[in-house]
Amino acid sequence: MRVRVVRCEGRDDVAVKLRTGAADLALTDLPVPGDLAAHPFEQREVVLISPPGLKVREPVPLTALDGMRLVLPARGSDRRVEIDTMLKRIGATPVVAVESDERGSWIGWVRAGMGSLLWYRNQLDDTEGVAVRSFMPPITRLIGLVHAHRQLPRSPATSWRSPRRPRRPPQPRPPLTP
Repeated sequence: MRVRVVRCEGRDDVAVKLRTGAADLALTDLPVPGDLAAHPFEQREVVLISPPGLKVREPVPLTALDGMRLVLPARGSDRRVEIDTMLKRIGATPVVAVESDERGSWIGWVRAGMGSLLWYRNQLDDTEGVAVRSFMPPITRLIGLVHAHRQLPRSPATSWRSPRRPRRPPQPRPPLTP
């Protein structure tokens, strides 16, 4: 089996790679366009990663994002559009502290006190020097395995589909008594 990991800008880029055959299977935020097959995989919590000294109530109310200094993806990127859409939906206008697609630098900028970051809790490896805070109400994203509506290549990699549970033989019922 051969696995090649390809980073994508966002769901639109994932869709292009799947439609053109540049990828057979993807793991991405749902929903995806209707011409792709999606299989929900897990629910991920979005958290606020901030300098420990940031004074904010915990769990963090969504309204606290209004006026907060944030480290954000570059303007115009798919990720940034999704974050801006979410912020608009909750009525928050943050202050842009840093704009960059250098994901590996985001936590360092938070540690340096430049701003806070919205990120998935399960993708945090090193939380030293930062505070990780949940939102109330929680912000979650559904992640799923996605592919084009065509036959996937035959390989062990296609065995990700959940196995069917074997049917249990019917159990005898006790007789009814009047």
